[in-house]
Amino acid sequence: MKDASKDGARSFWEEMSTNIASWFQGLDPKAYAVHNGLTDFGREVILEMNRLGMLIDVSHVSDKTMADAIAASKAPVFASHSSCRALSNIPRNVTDDQIRAIAKSGGVVMVNVSTLFLSQASVDAYLASRAAADVEVKEAETRYKDDPKTRDAEVARIKKKVHYPDADWKAVVDHMEHVMKVGGPQSVGIGTDYDGIEDPPTGLEDVSFSRATLRITAKPSTPSPPRLNRSCENGMRNSAHHPSLSRRDTTSQTASQLSSLFESLNQ
Repeated sequence: MKDASKDGARSFWEEMSTNIASWFQGLDPKAYAVHNGLTDFGREVILEMNRLGMLIDVSHVSDKTMADAIAASKAPVFASHSSCRALSNIPRNVTDDQIRAIAKSGGVVMVNVSTLFLSQASVDAYLASRAAADVEVKEAETRYKDDPKTRDAEVARIKKKVHYPDADWKAVVDHMEHVMKVGGPQSVGIGTDYDGIEDPPTGLEDVSFSRATLRITAKPSTPSPPRLNRSCENGMRNSAHHPSLSRRDTTSQTASQLSSLFESLNQ
């Protein structure tokens, strides 16, 4: 996203296929419940994924589908890039009950670092800015209904005005702490989603953040915080070596590589 002002506010385009707006559908969780959860065939697919040693990722599903997937799976389920709905109320984030269910399965919630996933203040600012822009868009569509070229240009100009403030990197820590508080220290990971988001928080703009940042899992006042990297590794290892999964060499090799990666980060 492009800066709308020097204070780090961000502009917004609905037209971009990768834009966050396409995920939000009005920020209403019910808008995602298109098929009312898994079908019988969907449950069969989950079990086949278990047999093949495939990880079950629930980050992009409705609440009902997530519950159905967790119930159907015989192996740990994880959310690869979702944050906490208790801290930022958007459908792509997970509720406390969902965190508990994922943790109980042996899986992990891997925190997404998109500003709208992290900050309720930013979500509220987006909604207010979007509502104001929607009024202008309707007026422009009426005013230029006989001039499509001018109408489209005016609508595009208005949509670029939609903005919200950046979250701070400490919000990522808040979400990690919340996952640990609700699901336990072994239930949290770092998902980032840098390949899919355009609004990272200030201080975590890209993957160049330091190893020290990767190891942050709690505020300084919290004694002996658990290591996030190890907990993320454990969740993936649990999935890779769950008794219900096929013991395939490729899966074991992947788990070993993950172990080596996280060990190096903790040195």
